[in-house]
Amino acid sequence: MRSEEVLGLIPPDWEYTTLGAVCKRGGGDIQTGPFGSQLHASDYIPIGIPSIMPQNIGDNKIIEAGIVRITPTDAKRLSRYLVRKGDIVYSKKIALELTEKLRNNTTVDWQKRDSVRARLRNLVRITLRRHKYPPDKHEEAIQLVLQQAERLSDGWSKVIERN
Repeated sequence: MRSEEVLGLIPPDWEYTTLGAVCKRGGGDIQTGPFGSQLHASDYIPIGIPSIMPQNIGDNKIIEAGIVRITPTDAKRLSRYLVRKGDIVYSKKIALELTEKLRNNTTVDWQKRDSVRARLRNLVRITLRRHKYPPDKHEEAIQLVLQQAERLSDGWSKVIERN
């Protein structure tokens, strides 16, 4: 897929690349986790080292309210997941959920049908609300998600037609 199919027109001096390629160039890597099998609710303690989860990421910062904490022993065991200065922390959970919902609720002609577009807007709004996305940014996010869906949905319909 070409960059303009996903992003629209981008300035000529910008580079279309992946996060993985940027990390590799900078000597870094993409790290996900820890996962549920590595850290359980029973590992959480009232005072300790913060463990960042998707619900603690928002509005371009780490949200400390409600953050769980772990022992120094668990932090050492999970040291490959420790956040260091210069790290980029993001959650892909909401993006994956939105993509799945849109993919499952679009039809070949969805862009032309107001009823389908309205249902998709509601699905996005409900998902944003559930993930505590800032309400004052909902409308902008909904527009962006639907624009991206329009660019990507041709590929979705081709997959549907092949199956």
